[in-house]
Amino acid sequence: MSKPRTSTLLLILAVGMVSVSFGAILVRWAQEAPSLTIALYRMAWAWVLISPFYWSGAGRESSQEGKSESSWWFLAAGAALALHFAFWIGSLRFTTVAVSTLLGNTAPVMVAAMAFVFLKERLSARGLLGIGLAVAGATTLVWQDLGLVGNPRGPLLALAGAAMLALYLVVGRRVRRGRSLLHYVFPVYGCAALCLLLMTAVAGEPLRGFQTSTHLSLFLLGLVPQCLGHTSYNWALRYLSATVVSSLVLAEPILATVWAWLLLSEGLTGMTLVGGVLVGGGLLLVVRWGDRADSKDPVEIAAGLLFRGERLWIQRRPPGKHLAGYWEFPGGKLEPGESPVQALCRELREELGLTISPDSLEPFDVVEHSYPDRQVRIYFFRCSDAADPDPELEVDGTWERISGLPEFTFPEANRAVLDRLKALAEGPPSESAEGPGRPPDKPAS
Repeated sequence: MSKPRTSTLLLILAVGMVSVSFGAILVRWAQEAPSLTIALYRMAWAWVLISPFYWSGAGRESSQEGKSESSWWFLAAGAALALHFAFWIGSLRFTTVAVSTLLGNTAPVMVAAMAFVFLKERLSARGLLGIGLAVAGATTLVWQDLGLVGNPRGPLLALAGAAMLALYLVVGRRVRRGRSLLHYVFPVYGCAALCLLLMTAVAGEPLRGFQTSTHLSLFLLGLVPQCLGHTSYNWALRYLSATVVSSLVLAEPILATVWAWLLLSEGLTGMTLVGGVLVGGGLLLVVRWGDRADSKDPVEIAAGLLFRGERLWIQRRPPGKHLAGYWEFPGGKLEPGESPVQALCRELREELGLTISPDSLEPFDVVEHSYPDRQVRIYFFRCSDAADPDPELEVDGTWERISGLPEFTFPEANRAVLDRLKALAEGPPSESAEGPGRPPDKPAS
């Protein structure tokens, strides 16, 4: 799919930002209903509204059941999303829209902090400074509510919602890979709605008996901020970097505060402004520069598309490695002074016991991709009539037709190559031997 025009991208992103920012306003208009009920209706309506699109396209995506992520991961993502909305919507009963949205959007900072503490992922100096600023801003906002209303319940609920959103994002990193947008959000939204239904039943919260205006606000919550807003962001990730899209989180508290001032007559205190500047500055530093520690160059990798007839060799990444358990094409990192061709020949010899002539490797594609903890540049080469790997090496792999590859979970960096393989397989046979432009045969810098 070709990249849309810049004007189209900007229009859809603008719709997304405005739609998401109306979430807090619609919650306020629906507060005749309990917080858990509001959260339930938001997720239930979102699930219902995307159902027709999911079922109409379900047949075009192969099921990954048994070869991809466990359904428990979808339940975990849905539970985290349910708790996020339960806590955040609850916070709006005890604090202002400005404070609630500012603290509710600190999830990127929490993700970066958790990755730094528990996963030992490196952060840049600006990333660490951003975490510090966000913590200082959050402390200021909590302290303000403690002084104004006598307890910090609202800000603390908002922070709990942000923590659940951070958990949802972390789990989503694993679940989302290798799946289309609809085949991710449909089961996750359904799990979230089911969790909230159970929570409302346990809490004894009512599900009906509200005014028509309240039901309209509940419907709009599912349609506007959830379906239009979040879907616009996820759609934009196909064409823009995650850094650019994640920076849009800064717009929600700003726009939401403006709507609260215009529609709810909520004012701003000096401490809200100070805390907002600190939180906003911290978010900007984390989402823009937090994961670019030392501005390192991308990790360069050579990978082989080994064909035997119409089948392609794929193998599972072993435990202990980055993205362990995912399927991949054989290959590995370039050593200092190696060209991509030299590196691939060496890796195939070491991994699979195959001796491949450099002349048999045809340049296929060069892909650059950013993961949360690293950037990679992958040089893909095609090799026809490859032999079986050495059985003594006991590699966990298989020969698979291109049509069967969607049933395996690959790292996101392989998505463009998988799409191209599928397109070439569906085209004239003569096209499958052609590869794109530049032959990556120069030594790595």
